[in-house]
Amino acid sequence: MQAKERLASINTTKLLLESQKREIIIWDSMVSKVNKLYGSESLADKITEFRDSLVKDAESLTTETRFMVDLVKGLEDVRHQKVIVSRYFQCKLFPQVASDIGYSLKHTYIIHSAALAQLDKMLMNEVAAS
Repeated sequence: MQAKERLASINTTKLLLESQKREIIIWDSMVSKVNKLYGSESLADKITEFRDSLVKDAESLTTETRFMVDLVKGLEDVRHQKVIVSRYFQCKLFPQVASDIGYSLKHTYIIHSAALAQLDKMLMNEVAAS
């Protein structure tokens, strides 16, 4: 997977996990109520298994996000860092990114493309090193 896809998946997964965290709280409450009312261990086991898979997904997202943050910090050009952080970690649209960094929209796209190209090279180096 290339840098752009990895960065884009972080935000999507983050939003999904935030929703799932709310569900975990609801499910935990349901397990407690079901156990008190019916003593139904099989339902509680299924809910707990689902909850555990959500926690595992959250841990995976955290690891991927840290990896990508470290990779972005390794970009030599600060403009590249700002564009990537604004676009993928702060979920800003390109016109807002351009306004924030004080460049035209066209120039912001150029900076973005250059940053992704550098990140792709860095990812290839990471894969080659492991």
